[in-house]
Formats: sequence, C-alpha cells, structure tokens
Amino acid sequence: MGALTNLYSFTWGNDGAQPKAGLVQGSDGNFYGTTYLGGVYSSPGAGGAGTVFKISATGALTSLYSFTGTNDGANPSAGLVPGSDGNFYGTTSYGFTSNNAGTVFKISPNGVLTTLHSFTGYDGAQPHAGLVQGSDGNFYGTTYGGGMNGYGTVFQVTTNGVLADLVSFAGTNGAYPQAAPTLGSNGSLYGTTYAGGAAGLGVVFRLGGPPSILRQPQPTNRAVLAGVNVTINAKAFGSLPLSYQWLFNATNLPGATSATVTLSNVSFSESGIYALLVTNNLGSVLSSNAVLTVLPALVPTLPVSGISATGAVLHGSVTLGPEETLAWFEWGADTNYGLIAGITNIPGGSGTVTFSNALSGLDGDLIYHYRVVAWNNLGIAYGADQSFQVGLKPNAVTFGGTDISTNGATLIGSVNPEGPDTTVYFRWGLSSFSLSNQTPALDLGKGVAPLNVSIPITGLTTGQVYYCQIVASNRLGTVSGATLGFPTGPWTQTPAPPIHNWDSLAASADGTKLVAVANDSGTGGPIFTSTNSGATWEPTSAPVGPWESVACSADGTQLVVAGGGGSQTLAAIYRSTNSGATWTQTTAPSNNWASVASSADGTKLVAADSLGQRIYTSADSASAWTQTSAPSNSWSCVASSADGTKLVAVSLSGWIYTSTNSGAAWISNSAPSQPWTHVSSSADGTTMVAVAGGLGASGEILTSTDSGATWALRPGPGVRSWICSATSADGTKMAAVAVSDLIYTSTNSGATWTPNNIVLNNWNAVASSADGALLVASVGYPATGGVYTSRTTPAPQLNLASAHANLLAWWIIPSLGFGLQQNSDLTSANWTEVTNPPVLNLTNLQNQVVLPLPAGNSFFRLKH
Repeated sequence: MGALTNLYSFTWGNDGAQPKAGLVQGSDGNFYGTTYLGGVYSSPGAGGAGTVFKISATGALTSLYSFTGTNDGANPSAGLVPGSDGNFYGTTSYGFTSNNAGTVFKISPNGVLTTLHSFTGYDGAQPHAGLVQGSDGNFYGTTYGGGMNGYGTVFQVTTNGVLADLVSFAGTNGAYPQAAPTLGSNGSLYGTTYAGGAAGLGVVFRLGGPPSILRQPQPTNRAVLAGVNVTINAKAFGSLPLSYQWLFNATNLPGATSATVTLSNVSFSESGIYALLVTNNLGSVLSSNAVLTVLPALVPTLPVSGISATGAVLHGSVTLGPEETLAWFEWGADTNYGLIAGITNIPGGSGTVTFSNALSGLDGDLIYHYRVVAWNNLGIAYGADQSFQVGLKPNAVTFGGTDISTNGATLIGSVNPEGPDTTVYFRWGLSSFSLSNQTPALDLGKGVAPLNVSIPITGLTTGQVYYCQIVASNRLGTVSGATLGFPTGPWTQTPAPPIHNWDSLAASADGTKLVAVANDSGTGGPIFTSTNSGATWEPTSAPVGPWESVACSADGTQLVVAGGGGSQTLAAIYRSTNSGATWTQTTAPSNNWASVASSADGTKLVAADSLGQRIYTSADSASAWTQTSAPSNSWSCVASSADGTKLVAVSLSGWIYTSTNSGAAWISNSAPSQPWTHVSSSADGTTMVAVAGGLGASGEILTSTDSGATWALRPGPGVRSWICSATSADGTKMAAVAVSDLIYTSTNSGATWTPNNIVLNNWNAVASSADGALLVASVGYPATGGVYTSRTTPAPQLNLASAHANLLAWWIIPSLGFGLQQNSDLTSANWTEVTNPPVLNLTNLQNQVVLPLPAGNSFFRLKH
C-alpha cells in the first residue's frame, strides 16, 4: 500500500471547508481548488459561501478569494479549469442575486476574481460542474436546472462573459446534468445527464454535428453614417473545425473569413445585405440577413409631445458627420405629407442634435403624419413616419343648480371640448355618494372654448338637498366635475350675480331692493344690485374695490359702502343716492373699514375702523364724518336703530358697546368676552342679536331685549364659527350664518333656532326684509360662491288705535304687497279698499294710515 500524507486540514475559518472537487495544477507548480463552504464570511464551524485557494506541493495553503454570496456567487461545487490566457475559470452553484442561480467566474493566480455571468434561471441555474475550454477558445459547461424547460442546459461562454445556451434539456432528451461536458477529438461535446431520457434514468449525449447559428448574437440591421467603421458578427456552434465566410448581397466578401467582419470608412456602395456562412465537414448553415444602410445623416423621427386641443410639438434627431446639414419636418394629413416645418441648419461635426417645431391650428378629426428629413452634400435621408392626433380630454366644471323651485331646477356647468366632438350630461341624486339619476346627453360638437351647459330636471321634493355632477366625454376619455349640492326651497340660488367673494348684503325694508358687495382676494370686487328681490341682478358703476360692508335706507335709494378687509387694506367710503346707479366718494378718511350702518332715512351713518380701532358717525348723509368717543378696540361690526339714535358696536377682542345718542357717548355692558363678529338691531333699537366666531374661531349667539343693557346666551344653535346676523324690524325673526356651516333662523327673538335645509357652505353674509319674510345670504371668504334668497309668506300684524278724532292703523312694512280693506259687517263679503295711502314711519319701519274715526262698527284687514 502507498504512504498517504495529509498536506492540509481545513478549519472552517477563512481557509474554507468541505471541498467537493479536485485540484488543477497551474503553470507555477502550485495546485488550485475550491471549497464549498467557509471563508472570510463564515463563523467558526458554520456557514460561509466558499473559497478559492492554492496549495503548494508541500502543503502551504493560501486562500485566494472568499465568496460573499452576493453578486460574486456562492458555494462552488466544481473545481477550476486553467484557461489559455493564464487565468482559471469556474462556476458557483448558488448566489443571492439573479434568482440564486449561480455564476461563471474568472480568477487570476493571485486572486483577482471577475464574475463573467450571473445565471437568471431562464438561461440556466445552479451549475454543479466545472468548465471545459474548446479549441475555439470558448468555455463549455452545464447547469443542473433552469433553461427554457427547467431541466438544465449546456452553455457556451466567452472569456469576456458572453453566454449562449446550446441546449435546453426537455426531459425526454435528458435532465439535470451534474458533470461538465467532454470535448471529443471530432469537435463535438459529449456528456451525461442525471435523469431524463426514455427511462427517466439519465442519458449520454453528444452535442455537435453540422454547424448552427446561435440565437445571440445574430447579425442585425443597422443604419450608419458614411465614413464610420462598422463591425458585424455572428456566433455558431458545431463540430470543429468551423470555417466562416461573409456574404455581401449573396456574394463572397473577400477576406471576411472569421465570425466577425469589420468595414472601415464605409461608403454608400457598401449598403446592402450581409450574412455569415458557417461550414464544417458535416454541413453548413447561413445566418440571418443583416441590412446595412449607409446614410448621409441618421434621422430618427421622435415621438410628438405637447398635444393640446389644436396643437402639438414635433421632435426629431439628426446625427451627422463633418458635413453641414439642413434638417426639417415633412408633415400633413397623410403620408404624402405636403407641408414642411422647422427648417434647421446644423453645422458639420455637431454630432447628434435634436430639434423641435410647434404646430397649431390643427383639426382634431384628422390623423397627422410627420417625419424628419436631412440633406447635405452626401445626399438626403428620411426618418421613419410617425403619426398623431390632437385633442385632449374635455374640461368640465359643475356650477350646481339654478332656477330652483319646490319641485325642479336647472343644472348648470361649463365644458370645454378641448378639440374633439364631446357629449355632456349631469348625474344627480339625494346623496353626494350616490348620484343615481342621469339627464339626457347633449352633443356639444367640437371646439376649444368653454361652453355653458344647462339641463332642466323635474320631480324634485320640496325641502331636500340635491347633489349634481357634470360629466363630459370625447374620444380621449371621460371627466367629471365636482359634486355640488342645492336645496329645493325655501332657499334658492339666484341666477346672478356671478361667483365672487360676497362680503356683505343689505335689503330695503320691503325686500325688493338688494345690494351685494364683494372683496375678491387680491383684486377687490364689484357691487351688484337687484330691484326685484334677487330675481335679477345688475352690476353698478361703483369701482372695483375691497368692499367689506354695505348698508341701505329703508326705501333702498340711499346706499353706503365701505372698503377694508382682513388684509389691513385702507379704503374709502362711497355713497349712492339713486339705488346704486351712480356713486360718490365721501369725505370719510381712508381706513380699514370693517362695517357701516345706516338709519332708515339714510341721513345718520356709523362706520367702524378695525385697524385704527375707531368709530365714526355722520349726521348729514355722509357729507361730514366725526370720530366718536368710543374706546380704541378692534371693532368688527356696528348696527343702528331705524332713527339712528341707538347704536351698538362689537369687537373681535370681546367687547360690546352701545350708544343712545347717535354715538356721542358709549357705554360697555355685561356681555361675556367672545370674538364678536357681527351685531344687528331691531328698528327701535330694543332687540339686538350678536354672534361670535369667524374664520378660524368659534363662539356663541347672544340676544338683548333692552337695547344692550343685558344679554342672554342662546345655547340652542351651539358654538360655531358665526360670522353674520340679521333681524326683522320688530326683532322677532332672526337669522345667523357661519363659516363651513348652515343657515340658522329664529321666529321667537332668538329663544330657539332652526337649521335651514341648505348645503354646508362658507356663508359670509345675511340680510333681512323688515318683516323677516325675505332673507338673502351669500357665500364668501375663504370661498367664492353665489347669492341665495329665501321667501316665506309674510303675515303682517294689523294694529288699530284711536288718535284724537282719528283712527290709526299700522303694520310692519311687508315684503309682499298688502292693501288695507274695510267692512262694516263681518257677515258680508263687501270689503272695500282703503284709499288713504300708507306712510312709512322711519322710526319703526311700519306703514301707518290715518282714518276718520268710524261712527259705527267697522272691521279692517290686510289683503295680499
């Protein structure tokens, strides 16, 4: 028996552990091998991804490389094979990238490792065997799994890592090879598989025979500039030796007898068809054709961008040599083009240059074609055709409901077709989350301008909030506007004025004349008036301004408007004596006016300056203004009795002050400290309502029945961001609005409050007729919106009293026309009209009629 000498015992440390393959001797006399486990990345006695080592004939071991288990692979099962270039080549069975499928690597004798290929599974997985180098300089090997069928592969790999599968086992012809192939003397590869074949117990195979062209690389079509160098290659496999011959237009190309052909300084004459003929003693094979096109310039037509309703931007690229080149686009409604655009002169030697040209006025019904054209002294080149069609999805905006009645409404919105033919309809229903009804669709045609859309609907239920959404479609898609709500009475949105940040409202005593002022963010706003209780509105001649507050006389002829706002803007006070037809700036100083109020006849005015913390009054219809003795405070609102003697002012800092002598003197009261935003007063100044809160704050509602001497908290409506209030002339009917909330009303001087049936909104202002039967409210900052009205049937109370030898009849001026009638016998229907015209009492906003005292029984009534 021979004598065995242990040269080295592995420790499962940096030196590795469990080598599975043999050794190979290098030209330096040392032996080289691999270990399956261990290495630098192991712990003592466990783990590690394996190593490559060398060992001398006397047992001196050097660890050359420790696998990390990542991109470099893990767990080499096979040994190394020396390459003709002096390096060693091998495989790893695993690796934590590329599906843990293993690698092919190259390592120098001093341990510099290069990963040549990481298997993906599709091209093979988990090579358990090493490699063999063929006479062609390439290496051949097997993978245990992977490939197109999952049964393993035979592969070829170059020394720079280009891998090609020669066979993907299918099971019937073998499966799961575990050993490297052997190169036969006839140039064929021989090997075995662990399984597969007819009995499923493995096969012995031969791979060779006539040559075949591998899938990659195949010759490919190319377009190149004249004067450049071009390399075309292909790859073949078969029994060695193989011979090569390149063909040009089916004719042998002299000197082109390798797998690669290089054409130097190509000219137009070298444009043509190239193919590789590969031959061995068993047959021949011809590669696919590669068409080489030599051009004066390379001109790819790039995709279009910037498509709009009627326009688009064409893009192209030009690659040129030393020749100065002219480039442009050909375009038109078909591939005959007919039009040119974007003519561009490109200096020679510029390399690759992109250029663009914007087209406008295009028709969305047409499909346009375009291509790049380039010309220089070498000739002309045409890019590939591209096509496009202009147009966008439509743009749709929901405006909501208008012309709202108790059982119907007109849904309104706006649609821009953005080019193509567009249809539109509305979805609507009782829930914003379930718009179960749909209007008939309207065909808007094509165009590029916004179009107003209105579709009436019927069958609605009184006292409900409905929701609607506009939907528009064209060939490019469907878009929907926002979902907006609208109530079916008693509140309805007026058809005008337009959408603005409406800051303040005022109403004449009978509610026929209304005025609305706006303060749009950054620009100011207009002033609109109505002479028919909001049915229609007209813009006035007042300048656009930061209008913050408006007041009017009982008959609606005398108007006063003040500017200011939260941005601390300084503005003037304007006055109109003809219901807003013309306006005149008053002598009031420019201040940050927060509020203005007027007596019933328009002669006595009061205004609050928030920034300057002052209160001013005028006793002569704004001809002159006087700063009052009111203390400095951040005043937010003032209100006046009908005769202008009783005033009330509230501040954001929590104070309420009153005056009983037109502002000559002011007194504070017992009201709790809250951020008071608004206050309103009955005609006689006895009943008052104050609200607190505003944007970003919250508060409560207080009422007073003794001209502000004492105040009572009204907890019913709760703590909200109250911003405005209104009251009837007798103080029995009240209204209050809050930010992002509802509208609340009271019919018992504020004792109880009822939320109105209307959508949540940023309500900013509310005003009332003298009888409280007509209310007007508006949407404002931080939103923009419209103006809404609510009308209930007035029931004026008729009062009678003797006055000396006369009979006095009086009633609060109603918001609908009522006439006084007289009858001497209640059993008779002979009511007669009282012809004496009523006179408006400006101290209490009551109609009064003086009659002779009747001699006998006499009955009176008010009839609408």
